[in-house]
Amino acid sequence: LEAIEKYKVNKYDIITMDTNMPRLGGLQTTRSIREISGSFEHPVIVSISAVADVERAQSALRLGANDILTKPFTYTAVKL
Repeated sequence: LEAIEKYKVNKYDIITMDTNMPRLGGLQTTRSIREISGSFEHPVIVSISAVADVERAQSALRLGANDILTKPFTYTAVKL
């Protein structure tokens, strides 16, 4: 619920969304932010989950996530 309220005020460009959050889950929060923004392109929402199953990934994408990352993941910086 806090994420939705913060988005209403700040209109972030990129959001990383954990699929498992207290009270209102990440999938429902993603759907709510998509309804508020009225767009699939903005903001970019990347769903993050420790559970790497096809059903959860498809749900996240269907509800408005642009992509999915599974934990743990390794970040590699690229110098341009």
